[in-house]
Amino acid sequence: MKVKLSPQTRKQAILLCSESTPNISSGQTYIAISTIRSKTYSFIVKILEIVEDSSHNDIPLLEVDKYLSGILSQNDTVDLYPYNLSHAEEITFGISEKNLAITPGNWTASIKDGLLGNIYDVGTEVKSAIDAGKGIMILRGFAIKAQPSLPVEIGPTTQIFLEKYADDELEHMENALEQQKIDRTEQMKLNILQNLIANVKSSNMVQATESLDLNFDSSDPKMLDQSIVGLFTSYELFDEKITDEKKKGFTTSRSFVIHDQGVPKELIEYQMNCHKDHGTVLLRVYHENGVHAEELAEDLQTNIRKLHAGLKGKQKNKEIENQIRTYVLMKGAELKEVAEVQLPMAALYTEISQDYPDWNLSMKKFVKIVKKMVKSGLISEVQKLPTGYYMVLFHPLELTEDPSRLLKFAQTTGVLTKEEIMTKLGWTEFRVKEALDFLVERKMAKIDKSFRLGTRFYFMVK
Repeated sequence: MKVKLSPQTRKQAILLCSESTPNISSGQTYIAISTIRSKTYSFIVKILEIVEDSSHNDIPLLEVDKYLSGILSQNDTVDLYPYNLSHAEEITFGISEKNLAITPGNWTASIKDGLLGNIYDVGTEVKSAIDAGKGIMILRGFAIKAQPSLPVEIGPTTQIFLEKYADDELEHMENALEQQKIDRTEQMKLNILQNLIANVKSSNMVQATESLDLNFDSSDPKMLDQSIVGLFTSYELFDEKITDEKKKGFTTSRSFVIHDQGVPKELIEYQMNCHKDHGTVLLRVYHENGVHAEELAEDLQTNIRKLHAGLKGKQKNKEIENQIRTYVLMKGAELKEVAEVQLPMAALYTEISQDYPDWNLSMKKFVKIVKKMVKSGLISEVQKLPTGYYMVLFHPLELTEDPSRLLKFAQTTGVLTKEEIMTKLGWTEFRVKEALDFLVERKMAKIDKSFRLGTRFYFMVK
């Protein structure tokens, strides 16, 4: 059952709801598991009273001790699941060694009556009056262990022990116990989902299946995978597996589920298997309504195809942008040969549009690309003249002649090895490396490594 939290200074919890709740009963102990993705947390709570309140007609409100709710705050939501507590055979509380009048050991006789019936989770604070022989003192500490394991309830036969630690040790222990609550939350969510998935597959839910064959010649399967995950923002992710073997292939599988108070509504299993330039996507949709399952599977297939097409378009646009950057840089190299350092933006745009009409390049897009080149240090600046015209200044702040010469040399083949550059241009290995690093960093060249061909460099030239 999903409820909102209202952390308060109170010892026991009260549930406020618009009408009776058949899934919740007073006196029952529950584990509250956060539904807030950014706040992974859980705590144990006993609801001692259920109050009908018409103002809470959307979702019940749980008034709970603020010391239990931890990192969760007002109006955060949690799922309540029944939790069967064991009576503790023994429990140990950690206290500060500054309590000089309290010695470590068994303090059952002195403090059990005041703790009887209390529930203690990992790190739960204990505060109780204690007769330390020199008068009544207030015992302060927190639960650090128990037999059986925490959380437990203090029963008539429970033995209670105290252990003393330095304050820095106590702080470290407290942080570790809080982490246990976080780890427990993740594990319990996983167990709940595993049971949920098993129930779906063993039920009468209808399964609809769709598969897609995709070409990845110009789009990245990992980018597509992340885009597909974005289709399931309203679902809960379950059982994610990703294998990225670089050249050998990319595979991923995920399950997404929608459930209401533990009752499954939809389950979608998604798998992607890619090798080189080809991939397949498999979808399985489970739903009690067969028509809905078929329609949802078809809609997902259509959306994935659209995402794939869109990514291919973006990748193609990126390739064209890189080629435009290279073209502009080459023009700068030509100008330097005749001791020129600038060129009108309009003239440059006209020239590139005539040379490559298939790029369908607009002036607005061209200006945007050139301004990005300024930011990346490929050219010096774009200067606006009093006449309103723009000039592209090829007086780079850090670009030497070597990258420009290398790009010009690479125009014939588009792909070179380091050794070929050293041999043909007569450069040292260090000089070649400096020029290559500059171009690779600015995406003017790409590195390709293979066992058969070794390391090669592809240049953004056309």
